Amino acid sequence: MVSSRTDVSGAAVSAAASPPSSPNWMIWCVDTHVEWHYTPHFDSGYLCPELSDECVTSGLTWGLDTVTKRSELFPKASHTSLNKLASYCTKAGETRCLNRLQGLNKPAAAIRARTPTSAGMHHMSMGKAEEEIWKGIQEKTWKRLATTMMLDKQRAIHLVKYLEENMLEIANDNLQGQCTKGHSCKNSTKTQLLKIIEKEHKKRKKH
Repeated sequence: MVSSRTDVSGAAVSAAASPPSSPNWMIWCVDTHVEWHYTPHFDSGYLCPELSDECVTSGLTWGLDTVTKRSELFPKASHTSLNKLASYCTKAGETRCLNRLQGLNKPAAAIRARTPTSAGMHHMSMGKAEEEIWKGIQEKTWKRLATTMMLDKQRAIHLVKYLEENMLEIANDNLQGQCTKGHSCKNSTKTQLLKIIEKEHKKRKKH
């Protein structure tokens, strides 16, 4: 008896068949996501819906054949470089491309966290004007995420509290990790972290 499997295009393939001569793969992605921001202004953090022209790494599903390794295709690829290296699928049954799943985006199919634990610290802080824009949809978005992604608002409240209590140690740890192997190296990130460390030192002296 010959067993079978299903390839990334959905077709049944015999396990006894000879391996493909070139990698066969597909990456499914979403183009909308929700950013969760740590902020002391809201006890559960702040949700900010985002529409991206690119496939973000937090919303990727990889499909590979049995002889292909992910590291062989796009080693350590960020979403920016991935969108430059791979083309989008344009027809049914096509493989070796990025397949955008726009039908899942209600309200989004991926979540990105923006906190001081981030190596790059990109878009970590939002201004008051930006917070005002999304203020009216916070409760509605939390309810949707609880239904679609099982994201519990109470756990987010606990996370904000944990970050508040340990911010000095978190910022110091992130600063020490800057410019080391596998991490980013930005002067702007170091500046932000140093400001956080200084602020936390002042807070603890008051107490």
